[in-house]
Amino acid sequence: MGCINKQSDLEFERSVANEIFPALLDSGHYDTRMAPPPPPPPPSGFELNDSSKIEWSETEFIKFYERRKAILEKDTTKLIVAIADSTYNFDERARKKFIEF
Repeated sequence: MGCINKQSDLEFERSVANEIFPALLDSGHYDTRMAPPPPPPPPSGFELNDSSKIEWSETEFIKFYERRKAILEKDTTKLIVAIADSTYNFDERARKKFIEF
C-alpha cells in the first residue's frame, strides 16, 4: 500500500529542514570547548637551546582541565551552528552575471 499522507514538495522540504537536518548536525557536532587545551606557552625569557627552563605543573594543569570539563558537562546552554550561504560571497562580477542571468 502507498503512503496515505501526500506531501507537496514544499512540505517535504520543510520537514527535512525542520527534522532531519538538525538531527544530522547534532550527530556530527563536537563541542570544541570539551577538548583539552594546548600546553601553556614557554615563559618569557625562554631560550630555545635550554629546555630545562620550562617549568609548569602538569597536575595543576590536569586539575584545571577536569574542573573546566565538569562545568561544561553541566552547561545547559544551547549552541547554534550557523552555516554561511555561499550566495552572500559573490564578488561584483559574479553578482552582475547572476543578475543578467
